[in-house]
Amino acid sequence: MDSNLSEQKRIFSDFLHGDILTEAIKNLLSDPADEVRCAVAFWGDGSYDLLKKCESHKTKIICNLQTGGTNPLVIEKLIEEGFSVRQYDTLHAKVYIAEEAIVGSANASINGLGLQGKEQAGWLEAGAFVPVEQAKEWFDMLWAKARPIKDQDIEKAKITFQARKNRRPTRLVPICAFEDENYPLLEWYIDIEADNDLEKIKDFLGISLESAQEKLEKAMEVYGKKDREIKPYTWVLRYKLNEKKEICTDTMPEWECMGGMDYIVKNAREENGKWVDLMFPVDDTPPVPFTVTPEFSEKFFRLLNNREYKYISGDVPKKSSFFNEKRVRLINKFWKEILKT
Repeated sequence: MDSNLSEQKRIFSDFLHGDILTEAIKNLLSDPADEVRCAVAFWGDGSYDLLKKCESHKTKIICNLQTGGTNPLVIEKLIEEGFSVRQYDTLHAKVYIAEEAIVGSANASINGLGLQGKEQAGWLEAGAFVPVEQAKEWFDMLWAKARPIKDQDIEKAKITFQARKNRRPTRLVPICAFEDENYPLLEWYIDIEADNDLEKIKDFLGISLESAQEKLEKAMEVYGKKDREIKPYTWVLRYKLNEKKEICTDTMPEWECMGGMDYIVKNAREENGKWVDLMFPVDDTPPVPFTVTPEFSEKFFRLLNNREYKYISGDVPKKSSFFNEKRVRLINKFWKEILKT
C-alpha cells in the first residue's frame, strides 16, 4: 500500500461517524494489498463503485439477499465481474475488512454511506476500527456457513426487492416528533386470541412466515379513513391494556414507526367474525424521538389515567376511525401537558 495512503488512514480515530466513517471505509477499500472481506447485510445503489479498486478474485462478500434490503441487480453484477458472493439470511452486520477492519451501522449503499456524492438521507451512521485478525476469524466462520448464490436465488430476490420497493414510503426521514406541534400518536393494544392471515402478510411484506409472526406484535389495526391517512414514518407510542381494558402501568410504552398506506395489509386479521386491516411499521426504523425511561413511563401513565383523557384509551367508535378528530385532539393536548411537566 502507498505510504501516504496508510498515513491518511491513520488520521481517523478509533471511533468513526458520519462522513468520517464513509471516508474511512472508502480508504480501506481504495488500494487493498491483499484479500478483501465484506460481511455487509444490504447492498444498493453505488456499492459497486465502492469495490472498483478491489481485485475481484481476491474479494469475498457475504450479503443478506432474501429479505428485500439488497438490490439483486447489484449482486448479479458483482458475480458477473468475478467477485465471490454468498448469502446469509439473518445477516445484519456491516463489517469491512482489508488491512484493517471496520464495524459499523452503514450498509453499502447511497443511503448508508452517502456513495456517489449523495446525501445520507438523514441517517446518522457510526462505527469503529476493530482488531483485524478477530474480524477475519469471524468472517471466515460465517463464510463457511453462508450459501452460494444461484440464478434462482437472484430471481427470487428480484421479486422480493420489487415488492418492497413498490410499498416503500416516499418520505426517507421520519416525521419529527414535536416540531410544529407534530405530536406522535398514542395507541393501546391488548393481548387477544385472533386469527391472522400469515400467508397474506408474508407475501405482501416480502418476508418469511417467521418474520410475519414477529411483526404481528407491532402491527396496528386500521379502521376508518383517518387511520388510512396516517403518513409514512409516523411515530406511535403504544401502551398495553389488560383484559378489563385497564391501563397496564407495569408494562412500559414502546415506540413504533408506522409505514402508512403502503404498509397496510387488507383483511389480515379476523376478530369476532369480521376481517380487520393491519398497518405495519417501516422496515428501516429510524432512531426513536426519545428513550422511554421508568420516570417518563410513570408520568405518562399518571396523566393518561386522568378522567380528562379516558377517551384516548377507549374503543373504536362504530363506523369511525380509531384516530378520529376527537382522539387526535386529545392526544395533542396530552402531549402539550406532559411536555410542560
